Parts: sequence; C-alpha cells; structure tokens
Amino acid sequence: MSYLIRKGFADKHLSIDRSLILPEFEKVAIVGESADWAKTTFGLGSLLAASQVLLAGYAAERIKYNLVEEISPHKPKLVEQAWHLLGGYIEEYSGDDLTERDELATEWLKEFYDYVEERLRLHWISVEALAIALLQSKVLPEAKAFGIIEKKIPMLKRFKQLIRSIKHIPMLKRFNQLIRPIH
Repeated sequence: MSYLIRKGFADKHLSIDRSLILPEFEKVAIVGESADWAKTTFGLGSLLAASQVLLAGYAAERIKYNLVEEISPHKPKLVEQAWHLLGGYIEEYSGDDLTERDELATEWLKEFYDYVEERLRLHWISVEALAIALLQSKVLPEAKAFGIIEKKIPMLKRFKQLIRSIKHIPMLKRFNQLIRPIH
C-alpha cells in the first residue's frame, strides 16, 4: 500500500505532495515492524496515509482467504492502530466528545478499509508477487520490494498515473492540454 500511495495509485484522503506523509521503510518483512512509525511527519495527513498502510496486510489476508466477517476496530492489532490514528486525527479537529470521536473513527476505518481492499484487488498481481518473494526471503529492502511491485504494474498504467499526477502542478497546465489526447 505504501508503494501505491507514494506513486499516486491510491489517493483517497491524501494530499498531492506525498513526500511527507509516510516514513521510509527500512525493509518489508513478513513479521515485525517494517517502518519507524515514529517518523511520521508533523502533517496530520500522515495519520491518514499510515492508517491505510496499516490496514493493507489485513486486507490482503482477507482477500487471499476470502474472509467476509465485519471489520472490527479492536482486532487485529494493526487495524486497532489504524483506528487510533484516525481517532487522533478526528480528535484534533472535532473537540472533546470521545463517543462521537470513536463512532466517526469506526466509520472512517470501514471506509478506509474498503478503499484499501479495492486498491489491493486492483493490483493483486503485484501483491501476490511481493508475497511470494517475502515467503522466500522473509525480509526485503524497500527498493527491492517496490521493484517487485512495479514490474507487475503495466507500463501504460504507470504512464497514465504519472500524467494524472502532474495535472495537479499549475505550471504544467499547458503541457496537460498538449497531452490530453493520450488519456
């Protein structure tokens, strides 16, 4: 999910500038921490991006094994952590009503989960390729993991995403007009 967020394939609730919203991963691993979550940025948007990354493993497991039970904000641990990050974001903006915060965090968690699952399904070939590599190696450096993912995303899809992302840069409006027929 980190790759999809950083490369613009997942953009719900995220700022245009993705450079500051996720910590770099030292490694991608089957077990243990992959990133230093203490390095999330001062921008509150990092709480939303990190929540999506935390939900991705659980979503992949549910897709792989066709699990359909209702998502709970209290299990497993990474889902609970995502719920707490969303709750912190909401609390920052909404005030002191803890019941309201928890209800909204649960609602957002389900919405974010649905989005994460949809993105992973769309890029399932990449998810499976990464899973196979991790089953063999247990741990991969971030660059190698991202390379495995990228090899499975067709070049045309990557090019179209690049075009969509540069549309957000005002000085490139003329360029966007020139390439409009490509979309």
